[in-house]
Formats: sequence, structure tokens, C-alpha cells
Amino acid sequence: PFILKAANGVVKHNTGRMPKELRTSRTGGARVRIIEAWDDRDEADKVVNSLARERGEHGLRLRDFVILYRTNAQSRAFEDVLRRRGLPYVIIGGTRFYEREEIKDILAYLRFAVNPSDSVSFARAISTPKRGIGPKTIETIESFAAVEKVTVHEALSRAREFLSGSMLAQVERFYEVIASVLSMRKEKKKLDEVAHHVIDRTDYLDHLEGEHPENYEERSENLDELVSA
Repeated sequence: PFILKAANGVVKHNTGRMPKELRTSRTGGARVRIIEAWDDRDEADKVVNSLARERGEHGLRLRDFVILYRTNAQSRAFEDVLRRRGLPYVIIGGTRFYEREEIKDILAYLRFAVNPSDSVSFARAISTPKRGIGPKTIETIESFAAVEKVTVHEALSRAREFLSGSMLAQVERFYEVIASVLSMRKEKKKLDEVAHHVIDRTDYLDHLEGEHPENYEERSENLDELVSA
């Protein structure tokens, strides 16, 4: 009940919302404590520290605890801390941050850029956003790399030797993105800049809005969180 009272006390100050009050039939429980944190990482550290302390003092199990957060994107900081400390967790009613479609899409570009042998990331990146490039073209690129004994990066840069027409144009457009990431890496640009560059250069937000209009805002927030991370 104390958690709901605190939530009601905060939400009632919002403007432009229908008035409502959360209720529960349960009674008792601990009162709400407020902590101050420098940022999301510090907040996650302090929450998990509190969890560990409670476990030790009262002999509780991990399943006796739940972490509530306002938006799905906020799970990332808590997940990072929990993974770092080797604590298993389950996301209720959602997907783990780094397993979300939009996160895996952007990370595929970054992984392939630093590891041209990562065929899984290559296939995911070149296919997203949709460019009309299918498995047959991907196989052609990888076969050329194998026969010529070169990396997939180099095979992409030599696409004119084995592709033509609109398919060649799309492959070259994809390689321009990868080449720009490699250039930023040589210039030792910060990783958040590189991630933001990939999102911008691929028009990924337009892709999201077209493919997932029903939860575009939430997915966009996830990408903002990825860049922050």
C-alpha cells in the first residue's frame, strides 16, 4: 500500500491526465525510502546493493524481490548491474534489453564493422532496414569472399565485380555505412557517437516508424538508452 500511495502522490501532480487512484487490498509492508543517485548506473548499483543487503539480513531468496521501473528502456541499467554481479533475473511482460529487436539490429552493424567474420551480424545488418537484399545475394557475397580469400568487408568494396543493377546499388549503399563506421573507429570516435551515426545513416528511425507504428516511441527510447549505455 505504501508504494501505491507514493505513486499516487507523484502522479496526481501530472497535468492533462484523467484522475485515477491505484488501490490494493493488501495491508502492511515496509514504508518507502527515497535515495539519491548521480545517474542511472549509480541508481542501479544502489538498488542492487539494497537487495543484497536485505537478502543477507533476512535470509530471503532472489524470487522474493522485484524491481519496478517506469519505462522498458530503464531496464538496461539494472540488467547491466545484475549481469555483472552474476545475479539471474527475469523480465516480466517484456524482453531483456539486449534481446530487443531494435537493439540487436544496431549492435549487428557495430559487431560486423569490427568483425567481418561475424556472418550472423552481417546477415542481420545488411537485411535491416529492408533493402531488397535476400539470402541469395548474401550467399553470393560470402562465396566471393571465400573464393578470393578476402574479408567480407573487401568483398563488399568489390561488389562491382560480381553484382550489377539495383542490387549492386543497394549493396554499395550498405557498404558505405560500414566504411563510415570503420573510418570513425580509426579516428577513435566515442562509441555513443558511432551508434548514433549508424541509427542516423541508416534512417533506422524511419524504418521503426514504418514497421512498428504502434510502439515506435518505446522502441525509439530503447535506442536512446543504447546510445547512453
